[in-house]
Amino acid sequence: MERVNLLIDYLPQFNATDPTFKELFADPLRPEFEPITNINDINRGAIFNAIEWHLRYQEVAADSSTLSKAQGYFLKDWAELLGIVRPIGFSDEEFIGFIVGYVLSNQSTTPKISEIFPPPDFYVLRSDELGFASDISAVDLGIARPGPGTKAVSSVVTPERGITFILTSDSSNISDLQLTKVNRIKAAGTIVYIGEIS
Repeated sequence: MERVNLLIDYLPQFNATDPTFKELFADPLRPEFEPITNINDINRGAIFNAIEWHLRYQEVAADSSTLSKAQGYFLKDWAELLGIVRPIGFSDEEFIGFIVGYVLSNQSTTPKISEIFPPPDFYVLRSDELGFASDISAVDLGIARPGPGTKAVSSVVTPERGITFILTSDSSNISDLQLTKVNRIKAAGTIVYIGEIS
């Protein structure tokens, strides 16, 4: 049974068909406005509107304690808690996906690390971008500078995935703040190596 009818049932001493009752308490026949953006959009009578607005707020608050169900104002709280800025134009659903990808996915780790260690002072590479060789003629090459114009193959053998390499030609470029930031966003189950190349 709808809550509007429950309210009417709790008030048997009043005439529920009276226009004043319908305006002040509840009218189950009046339609709700869509979308509901404020208390009056419920449009079922002043007292019912107030009670229903409060109950819906409680329900959304309880649901929003789980990130995947968060919406509106509560999703904003999640973003502030996690320190994530909402990209312009994202719906609630898209933003939840963005947050989950940012916090949990190792696919987002390398691009985020690239923002912390920007070129030209740093190269940020996934393991499949670093390259490897294990035959005797290549193992003495060390880590080759990546990018166009480099023909050498790096001699570092790497796992297939889960590693991000941060390379720099001068280790003094690395700050404590950068290390703190990269530790904060690094996805579980991934490794970040920072090294100097010549």
